[in-house]
Amino acid sequence: MAWGRRQHRLRALVLSAGFGQRLRPLTQQIPKPLLPVLGKSSVVRTLQGLARLGCESAFLNLHFLGEQVREAVGTDVDGMEIRYSEEEEILGTLGALGPIARQLADSDAALLINSDSLCRWPLSKMVKEHLRHDAIATLLIAERAPFRGNVAVSKDGRLLQLRHDRRLPSDGVASSELVFGGAQVLSPRLLDRVAGRCEPADIVGELYEPLLDDRENLRAVRTKRPWHDLGTPWRYLQALVQTAGRASPLRSSWISDRATLGARSKIRRAVIEHEVVLEEDCRVETSAVLPGARLEAGCRLKDSLVAPGVVLPAGTGLDRRLVTPLSSGRDPAGRDSVVGQLVYTPIEVPQGATP
Repeated sequence: MAWGRRQHRLRALVLSAGFGQRLRPLTQQIPKPLLPVLGKSSVVRTLQGLARLGCESAFLNLHFLGEQVREAVGTDVDGMEIRYSEEEEILGTLGALGPIARQLADSDAALLINSDSLCRWPLSKMVKEHLRHDAIATLLIAERAPFRGNVAVSKDGRLLQLRHDRRLPSDGVASSELVFGGAQVLSPRLLDRVAGRCEPADIVGELYEPLLDDRENLRAVRTKRPWHDLGTPWRYLQALVQTAGRASPLRSSWISDRATLGARSKIRRAVIEHEVVLEEDCRVETSAVLPGARLEAGCRLKDSLVAPGVVLPAGTGLDRRLVTPLSSGRDPAGRDSVVGQLVYTPIEVPQGATP
């Protein structure tokens, strides 16, 4: 991908090391970057976007269940080289840059993206704006997020505030509707500042906030594209259902061509992933059935998630539940119900959200 008269060198880091604590028990045995979104994992979707942009290589930092990520992604995505940064302890959103900052800095710009966000990333626009303004960093600001933020942006696109109150210039526009979208473009001179740093650190509190205090040239690119944080079962489910509706507006559902649907089964605003089997007379509404799961005859699902490989007994009715296999590596929590070899966990809906 070229901007101007020459080819710009781009590299990337996709943050992939987290435990996915708020998604448990779903992420007890599946790393969050590999959670499926309409037939592809969220991390592969992001990597394919980076490859289309023209990135020559992308790093993934690994910690929790890192070997699963490595095996699933491999060393190449659509012609883009994939490399890995192993973390003995989780280093956080800023600390992850330290061990590989010099390799990323050997470029005209580096992209840093959260693997637990879902968006049609406007990466080309971000890079163009970043290079045009010679910014030290350019952040994506989402205007359509599932929760409220506290971001302020000037009329000419300068970033003024991320999460802390501060005195804003007269041209500053602060809005609780604006949220930092977890994608950013970094200059080599900024990467040089953090090179070699290997302690855990947060990029907003320990890098961007001090840069704002010093009036450095941070830019914001606002997007109206839907943006989803996949951090909880409810948000993950909403991201799947809404993405399916946009991908297939007439059908309002996404059903894999490798799924099997029994007679009289009805699907409404739902996601049916690869290798799923629905026996006869099942009803699935505003729910997602993940790869390899099986619903026996007469199951009824509403606002629910069925984890990969689960076999749901005939006639089961679910309303706002996450169903996962009983694992010897996890003790069910007090809010869980255990029936046979399955764990039924209530899906908590955030205050103010519409189920």
